Amino acid sequence: MNRLVARLRNEDGMSMIMVIGMAGIFAVVLAVLTSTSINGLRQVRRERQSEQSLHVADSGIDHTLFKLTQNRTATVDGHTPTTWNTGEQLPSSAFADVPSEKAWAVGLANAAPASRVIKTAEGEWVVIKPKDASGNPTSVIYSVGFVPTRANPARTRVVRSEYDFAGFSPSAAVLTDGSLEISGSLDITGANGSAHANGNITGSGSGADVAGYLSAVGTYTPGGVNVGNTALSGGGMPPKEVPLVEPRDFYQFSQYDLCPNGQVKAGPAYSAGPGANTVVDASDTQNPKRLLPCGGPTLLGTNNYRGWDFAGSSIDGGITLGRWRYNDNTAYDGVYYLYRGSADISGNPGEDASPWLASIIAEPYFTGAENHSNCSPGHKAGDIDMSGGPDLRYSDLAAPVTFIAGRDLSFRGNGSASAVGAFLVHEQFDISGNATIDGVVIANDLCNTTGSPVDQGRLSTLTGTGGINYNGGLELPIGVVARITSWLEL
Repeated sequence: MNRLVARLRNEDGMSMIMVIGMAGIFAVVLAVLTSTSINGLRQVRRERQSEQSLHVADSGIDHTLFKLTQNRTATVDGHTPTTWNTGEQLPSSAFADVPSEKAWAVGLANAAPASRVIKTAEGEWVVIKPKDASGNPTSVIYSVGFVPTRANPARTRVVRSEYDFAGFSPSAAVLTDGSLEISGSLDITGANGSAHANGNITGSGSGADVAGYLSAVGTYTPGGVNVGNTALSGGGMPPKEVPLVEPRDFYQFSQYDLCPNGQVKAGPAYSAGPGANTVVDASDTQNPKRLLPCGGPTLLGTNNYRGWDFAGSSIDGGITLGRWRYNDNTAYDGVYYLYRGSADISGNPGEDASPWLASIIAEPYFTGAENHSNCSPGHKAGDIDMSGGPDLRYSDLAAPVTFIAGRDLSFRGNGSASAVGAFLVHEQFDISGNATIDGVVIANDLCNTTGSPVDQGRLSTLTGTGGINYNGGLELPIGVVARITSWLEL
């Protein structure tokens, strides 16, 4: 009996040793697991901060592209990058390697004043938009992202991007920043055969077909209009961008300046005979390189030139306004710029096999502040009225722009009329008759000048029996935006 008790007591000691041993093993395992977890959390935090800093740097690129687009300064060719920069200059010699370039960018970002540090929810960024070594504009952007802050960065990443400018690509055949009325049986067809108004849409009559969507920011009363894409149609839709239409932005394409006094002058793109216009508009303090229309050599004293007849001038508020009429059946190709003038097109130039290759730009006279609620005293001239039956296609010099009306467009072509390209309007348009358009119609509708050809408030109309066909793919030199051409993390 005593032996049995002694053995049990010995086994108690072994149990204690085993318990202590197992506890030690568990402690070691727990310590290893804890250390692994802590290291894992640190790694996750580092990776998260690394991703955050990249997102922050990318935000700097996006913001700068927006800034470049909003503050872009056009020059003679209309596509030169803005002169906006942050003051730094690139080194005169190339960087030795990527780490050297990154160190250069980070050093400048750290030295930048606090006013240039942009705070976000994820961190802070500083953009370096340098000039070149000679002080000229560049198309490169450096963005340095700091997480959590520049003063105490856990992670710093640098993105270098280059950019250029791209034109506006309309997604719909008809686009207006005002209201639209469809009262005829004009069809809108094609892969992008849609229409949108940033105002209201009203339909009346019957027989009009819209292959795509018909949408409005305001009210939507389509009446008898048949719509293909009902899911994207209706009122209360988001607004769409309508780039500003300014005729002067296209003056560099002019070959022939039709002047308000009846003269014809050589435009900046004129290539035959006397030299082209190089006279700078001294009144344009924002753009010292912008040219003044009708400042070139004289091609014609008065009256008729290349199918255009001078229909006379008028004086409005001391300003001379001209009117030119194209009543010829001969297709005189070219880019025609009507300075402070309006155009009447009643001839029948061109045919299917050989269309009239012409772009017509009408610039009005305007002073005062222009907005949706104030158009006083309004634009003077700048209208295009087409009532003939031409077979018309834009000039390759101004492609793909066919008409630019600085005020109103009245398109009343007859059954034989067809036109290809972009039709851009600063105020309103009225598309009637039974002509066909292969392209887009865009109206700013910023205001309505009382007494103008389309004078019914901020409302454009489609009242004809013809058609507008658009399959997409046009890129217009309006609403030009900066776009990334290369992206690299340093």
